[in-house]
Amino acid sequence: MTDNIKEFKCNYCNGTGYIFTEPDKSRNSYKRNCPKCYGAGTLDWIEIIVGKRKPKPRTLKSSWDIDVLEQLNCVFGHDLADNIAQQIADDVDKMIMDELLDKGNK
Repeated sequence: MTDNIKEFKCNYCNGTGYIFTEPDKSRNSYKRNCPKCYGAGTLDWIEIIVGKRKPKPRTLKSSWDIDVLEQLNCVFGHDLADNIAQQIADDVDKMIMDELLDKGNK
């Protein structure tokens, strides 16, 4: 049923799905997800009228979220954020494995 709903380009980000923040004290501006379309770049007619439903936050670690990695991508390049994400994933895997091994030894 939703396949027939026409999508329109977001007028806030011009369909890119992101905006640049105002430069901070160090004159850096950061690429952020559009607050209107939440990075999709498009809205259907219902979302234009009532607003798009905000997606659930995707957390990586207790104090890290996807926006942090997006800012790291802009400042330091794609490889650093990928390396950090991989390190976090490896740490989580190690914690799970250690917990399973501890339960198995009891």
